[in-house]
Amino acid sequence: MSGETEAKMGRMAALGLLAAVLVSYVAAFGYTRWCLVGLARETVRIAYPVFATVFVCTVEFAARAMERKGPAWHWFWAACWLVLSASIGCWGFHPFPIGLWEFLVWHALAIYWVLARSGVLGEGRSGIMLPLDFFLGSYAGLANMPLRMRSVRRSIAGLRGDVTAAGAKRLSGIVASLFIAAGVSLGAWALLASGDAKFASFTDRLGDFAFKVLVWIVEQISGINLVSFMISIPAGAWLFGLVGGNLRRGAPFVRRPAFERFLGLLPRLPRAAAVTVPLSLLILYLVFFGVQAADFSVAVVAGEPMSARRACVFAVDGFWYLFWIMVLDFAILGTLHYLCGNVSKEKWAIRILLAAFLVAGFAVGLLGGWKLWNYIQLGLTPRRLLSAWFLCVMMVWNALAFARLFVSFQAVRWAICTIGALFTLLCAIPVLKICVIT
Repeated sequence: MSGETEAKMGRMAALGLLAAVLVSYVAAFGYTRWCLVGLARETVRIAYPVFATVFVCTVEFAARAMERKGPAWHWFWAACWLVLSASIGCWGFHPFPIGLWEFLVWHALAIYWVLARSGVLGEGRSGIMLPLDFFLGSYAGLANMPLRMRSVRRSIAGLRGDVTAAGAKRLSGIVASLFIAAGVSLGAWALLASGDAKFASFTDRLGDFAFKVLVWIVEQISGINLVSFMISIPAGAWLFGLVGGNLRRGAPFVRRPAFERFLGLLPRLPRAAAVTVPLSLLILYLVFFGVQAADFSVAVVAGEPMSARRACVFAVDGFWYLFWIMVLDFAILGTLHYLCGNVSKEKWAIRILLAAFLVAGFAVGLLGGWKLWNYIQLGLTPRRLLSAWFLCVMMVWNALAFARLFVSFQAVRWAICTIGALFTLLCAIPVLKICVIT
């Protein structure tokens, strides 16, 4: 490769780096001005799909330029983020509490897609290391905040070779010529204006227009735009560090073998815990269902209609307790899996016991759904809709855990993808049209 070709490629790389920096400034200001500062304004909801589309295209272009292939499934998270952005563009943010989760998940999906596209996930895919990957990837954006300033200096240094002595002389000649032309034009304008009243009136109106444009520019850079610009400086530096830092790294922060070695340092549970813990909870669940069945049969025999207040107390008091019971079941299964050996590879008797434990957990979910249904009969609100969504996710996870006992597949990965897809679908629903807002 000749020296001239190398110099040309170096200039192109410097220009590309400078363009990326400029795009980060513009994108950060647009995000801050119309997505954060203008959060409560109806007219800015279209900013979310616009920003997401530009961001995905820019990151994808940068990844291809840096030859970061990334796993093929990263497009699943990009699709979830784009669909969620389109939902915000169509409906705006949903009422509380769905809208709060929508805002948080919108940002989380953007960050996680960047990590997946950069190839820095510990397992090379979504898995049990997701919280650690998310924390380390987000921290990489914070640690690489100075990267944008370094990129500016690097691009200027790359372009500095173009400024030769002849080029500098030519540039100074152009600047001097512009000043001379401006002086001559001002003198000619004064002579023409003094000789023709209409031309003088026209130039006065043109001057007034230019002054109004100047005043408009001053107004635009003050107030909310000035606040947005000030916030966009650190926000854009973090965003540039998130994308640039992870793309430059292109490798996981912590790989799965290192994570498993860390788990190996934790105290191990006795093998008998894989039997005693699920068995004791299964017996407790059976007693619980017996009490619930007796209470329900007494209410049916009595034939007393349930009042609105009693239905509220019945649902609220029962639903969340049953919901957290299902969370406890997943925590127990995860603990047994990682601290007591792979329970899915145990003897058939233990797997059947765990399957019965999961069936009992599924029944708990059905009971919680029945209690919630009694509450929804009084009117569907955003809070009740979100509760139903949480319950649906838990029951899908329960079914995946049940299948994992007998079939080998990436259950955790499917569980993570399920919650992303289901939340995207939840936000695509016109909540204001189907819910009662109190």
